[in-house]
Order: sequence, then C-alpha cells, then structure tokens
Amino acid sequence: MPTEKLEVNGSVKASSFIGGETPIYLSANKASSQSIPYNSETIVTNWNGTGWINNFPSAWNSTTGVWTCPRAGIYEFYFTATLEPHSGSGIGNEFAVILSLNGSLQSVADFWAQTSSNTRAPHASTNLIMSLNVGDVVTTRIYQNLNGNTINTIGGRLYFQVKQLPSRINIQ
Repeated sequence: MPTEKLEVNGSVKASSFIGGETPIYLSANKASSQSIPYNSETIVTNWNGTGWINNFPSAWNSTTGVWTCPRAGIYEFYFTATLEPHSGSGIGNEFAVILSLNGSLQSVADFWAQTSSNTRAPHASTNLIMSLNVGDVVTTRIYQNLNGNTINTIGGRLYFQVKQLPSRINIQ
C-alpha cells in the first residue's frame, strides 16, 4: 500500500468528509435529577435537555437514554455526571459513570471516597473512541455504593456527547 507524507507548516483545515457526508453529532444534558439506588447500575433516562442533534435525530431516544448507531464509523463519546453532596461514605466506596456498547461495559470512570465524612458532590467523566456498526447500541449508566442509600444526581450536571470522527477527510 503506497504511503505519502504530508508536511505542514502552520494549520490544516479539514473541509469535509470524503463522500460529502455530514458527521453525526449529539449533545444532550439532563436538567432534572435522577435517583441512583445503592449498589446497582442504573441507566440514565429521561434526558430532557437535548442540545443539538444533526441529521439523525431518531438515533437518540432521550426517554430510554439509548443511542443507536445510524451509520458505521468511528465515534467519540463523552459522559459526565455529578451526584448530590452526601455524608456517610465509607473509605473506598465508589461512584462510577459507565459507557456500554450492546450491553457490554466499554469505559468506566470512578470517584472513590477518601474519607468517611465526605460531603463533596462526587463527579466523574469518561471519554471513549469506538468503531461502530449500524445498529450498535450505546447506553450511559451510573453506579454508586457510597452510603447505603439512594443518591440523586444533580440536575443540569449530566452530559452526553457523541461525535462521528472522520475516517478520511479532504484537506484544504
């Protein structure tokens, strides 16, 4: 396979995907809180602040929190969440944001309690790049075992983004 070098002195602008397809993009937030039961993974549902979706709005189901891949390609995912401040966490107890692909864990970011009197709002974020096929399903889940009780997320502090990355681009 022939290869070529491209030397750049300055900046390069990607003008479009080859084939003229517009990249897929989703930006969603959840303005309301959601209860996260103790010691269980919970799918984030009822996203009520979808910011921007281009060209495939049916790929995102804001009620179920499921994104279904409408076009094969390479995608970047970002998920972040914050829980309400609480007390009574044991040292080493955990809060995690999880990205799953077709039901299988793909990425997890953890917040670990450092003291037994932690009253901060736990926050975790994860970022992942995956190659997907049409019909692949991505979900956002949260797990917590912080204090033996249900803890709520902070409304307005949950975000989910999907960006299709170019596999080939035109360079100007």
